Amino acid sequence: IGKGNFIPGNTSKTCLQKGDLISLVNTKFFPGRAEFDSVLEELPSIMIYPLSRKGLVILGGWSERCFTKSDEIWFKGWCERIIQIVE
Repeated sequence: IGKGNFIPGNTSKTCLQKGDLISLVNTKFFPGRAEFDSVLEELPSIMIYPLSRKGLVILGGWSERCFTKSDEIWFKGWCERIIQIVE
């Protein structure tokens, strides 16, 4: 989806280095939000999770602060299952 190829920026690279979830609850105030415009422009909330340093899963939400702690746990679990299938 989006208008072009996704090029990982600082946030994505940090996520891959950390090896853990990054949740951006309100991208309006986040200076690096343009990194994700190739996925879908002006997403108000984004969660990013690394796939064993091989890639990223990016989940966007249509409103600010739309993801709960339960959503984060579900997302991480879902991503971990993808990693098990791919490896």
